[in-house]
Amino acid sequence: DLNFFGTLKFIHPVVKRMLLRKTKGRVVLVGDSLSPAYAIPGMSPYSISKAAIDQLAYQLKNELECQDIKVHYFLPPPMETPMM
Repeated sequence: DLNFFGTLKFIHPVVKRMLLRKTKGRVVLVGDSLSPAYAIPGMSPYSISKAAIDQLAYQLKNELECQDIKVHYFLPPPMETPMM
């Protein structure tokens, strides 16, 4: 819930306000370069939520850039963490 819905609940009011004010701006999302592309045992909820953020980024880019709101989506390289 937190990965996707937390992101969505944060972005929605910010973007809404940007649109009402007719101000240019930027939305930045950080994704995961591995989990949406690979099936990792035991990581289904995490991978699905990251794949949802991936689609959210592409949809926002398509819908907002005509309103002068840029959408940036970063996929950092894999890092060795305890989760891996």
